[in-house]
Amino acid sequence: MAIITISRQFGSQGEAVAEVLAEATGYTLLNKRTLEGLITEKHVPDIRLEWINESSPRRMEELEEKRVQYIEFLKVTISELAEKKHIFMLGRGCQFLFQAYENAVHFRVIAPLEIRAGNIQRRFGVDKATALRLINEKDAERNDYNFYFHRGDWNDPELYNLTLNTGTSSLAETAGIILYFLRERDVLTPCEYEDIKSEVVPLLDQKLRDIADGTFQRKVLKGKDGPPVFANESEEEFARILDYYKIEYLYEPTTFPLRWDSEGNIESAFAPDFYFPDFDLYIELTTMKQQLVTKKNRKLRELRKLYPHVNIKLFYRRDYHKLLKKFGIDKG
Repeated sequence: MAIITISRQFGSQGEAVAEVLAEATGYTLLNKRTLEGLITEKHVPDIRLEWINESSPRRMEELEEKRVQYIEFLKVTISELAEKKHIFMLGRGCQFLFQAYENAVHFRVIAPLEIRAGNIQRRFGVDKATALRLINEKDAERNDYNFYFHRGDWNDPELYNLTLNTGTSSLAETAGIILYFLRERDVLTPCEYEDIKSEVVPLLDQKLRDIADGTFQRKVLKGKDGPPVFANESEEEFARILDYYKIEYLYEPTTFPLRWDSEGNIESAFAPDFYFPDFDLYIELTTMKQQLVTKKNRKLRELRKLYPHVNIKLFYRRDYHKLLKKFGIDKG
């Protein structure tokens, strides 16, 4: 059976192409989520899950044995699966692992920097500068990952059978070229090729709608069918004060993504407690002891770095108690 590797630049939408092709063909898709599941299922204690996210260890000299174990796990697992079914393998440097494999074909999906930045801006609701910074970070992570684990440069064009540019071809055209190549390699029969090709466009349209539906919109304020359910007593008390003085607010209306994995899925996010539309101000209320707010402060710094135009304040325990005292509420 064929092993079809798809390497992709961050923001090129190569993930969408791979997911749609796997769905249309019925082939197995191996990506971050499915590989993590296999590691858990096989109880492989020496494999670190963060490596599946295409990140490399910082203290490399201490981990050579584990690097070899990780590479062996990838090669054996994928080879075993390919004995039963054709495989679409997304990233993880498998263009290196299966370079000499007779039934492997290797594709790379790229796009011009401006196109990649635009895709990331639309999907994650960040400005252009932040999108470019994310691209630089992800490109550096993948360079380091491939150099450390595979001892190679993933930008080497000789690793790939075809390099496809989603800046000059639509996603449907990109998927169509891959299908045509698979037909020419006898992975697909002519009849299979025609049937699957007709499915790709509607599947891609749906995939792009799904991405758009999940797109982060900073200024879209969620409506509530009823009164909000507050996370704790302090938030409820704070809301009662706002209600009494008729100060308009929304409770947790916006979630700000802070970190993404190698496939563009949100790994960390922050939803401030209150938003005041009249002041375009977010308030995060924390009544924890000061030594326990480190994690929240770190998220706040990340948010301000990614979304510099967002006006947000952290309301500390001392500020909260001063407010209660001002309104004659004694919490002891």
